[in-house]
Amino acid sequence: DTEGLLRGVSAIYLQGQVTAIGERMKPSPESINFGDDLESANNVFTQLQQVVPFHVVGKYTTSAVHLTRTDFISWDDELAEMESLGLSWESMSMTGFMKNDLIVLHHQNPALVYQMYQVPKRRQNELEWFDAIPSELPVAVPYAALTVLRALQPEIFEFDTIGTHSSVCGMTEDKDDIDPALDVHEIIVTYVSKTMEKIVNYRGIPQVLLLTDIGYNIDDALALSCLAAYAQSGEVVLAGVVACGKDACTSACNARGWLRKLGFADEDVPVAFGRSKGTRETDVPLQPGFPIPSTAALYSQTSEGGTELILKLCRDHQAALNLVVLCPLTALADAVAADQDGALKDI
Repeated sequence: DTEGLLRGVSAIYLQGQVTAIGERMKPSPESINFGDDLESANNVFTQLQQVVPFHVVGKYTTSAVHLTRTDFISWDDELAEMESLGLSWESMSMTGFMKNDLIVLHHQNPALVYQMYQVPKRRQNELEWFDAIPSELPVAVPYAALTVLRALQPEIFEFDTIGTHSSVCGMTEDKDDIDPALDVHEIIVTYVSKTMEKIVNYRGIPQVLLLTDIGYNIDDALALSCLAAYAQSGEVVLAGVVACGKDACTSACNARGWLRKLGFADEDVPVAFGRSKGTRETDVPLQPGFPIPSTAALYSQTSEGGTELILKLCRDHQAALNLVVLCPLTALADAVAADQDGALKDI
């Protein structure tokens, strides 16, 4: 950072244990986030804490709140609303993610898992152990979520000031430094529930994948402009663009150029190109000032990218995905030929 940009940030929020030495903090090697790369942790603290506020959330705060299977099941109940939209949600299951974490521990030491999570002896087997965990028993600690709350809702915490601008909480076993008047567990559960609801609502918005040979004339650019208006009003989501035609790569560059002019960030709308094929006598012109392949942030630098992007978006969005095809069907036909799991049949 030769320009000193990091010295100008508002604050840095961290999770871990530190030792206060006068007006400075020293990261503890016993904290995973610090200890896994202690040299880097020491460098960050040494270089920045005198000029940037450091707010550190310790283990006695982060371990004060627990989540149960009931919490995870309630979030899955929110996601299950996607079924009414013709969409599957199991791959996003919050319970499934949590179970995967416990499976790792179960493989390493099943006896410990059975003891920790009060699994009845008759159900201590590969098939039943997880479902036998009592629904109200703590199964997860939201360490990272509490650190986010420290940044966004500091009134939740009772912290000690270090120096002129830094603070710590949860560093000593005798107190968790959470306001006892607030139900932090319920705050986290509610925020995650709202996110699950937004996921369902977002997945219910029509997703549009545009297949185009944009560049021969203004027609496809007008179509993209109309689609952009719907996308920017939130009525649809422009999920991606796949260029086709005689010079598919140049059309992809034209598509990226128009998307940038229309205000779409590269990371929000993937652009790919399929196999070039067409009977037009003229090549597609690259519009003046538009990017070339190396600067167009294309999904892939090969024509296989068109097939890959079509099938990826089919799997991601299923019944919410709509294909609008304004060009030869080469890329779509190639996707059909490569569609081993029937993803195109679910849109």
